[in-house]
Amino acid sequence: MIKLGLQFLNQATNFIHSLPEGDQLKIAMEIESMRQGDFESAYIKTLRGPIKELISRKNRIIFCLEGSTLYILRGFTKKSMKTPRRELEASERIYSLLMEQLRQNK
Repeated sequence: MIKLGLQFLNQATNFIHSLPEGDQLKIAMEIESMRQGDFESAYIKTLRGPIKELISRKNRIIFCLEGSTLYILRGFTKKSMKTPRRELEASERIYSLLMEQLRQNK
């Protein structure tokens, strides 16, 4: 059984903590399933390239998998059918900064 590393960025942590307890628990269970290597039971959508979206009721958790670590980048509550462009652009900026930092730390 694989067990991925898990790293939450501050924006994602703050978003999750702002949610009602029931939503927090659902997201925690889904993230733990992914961490155990089970990406089939969670509802996941690819946004762009390696950036993916965990869909949990009306909440969205943006994440990526790099190496053996699951990075939780940010979260938001979805209010329309389409992922807001500003959320996607912010996620891409965060992802780029993360990749740059990971390259520098090697």
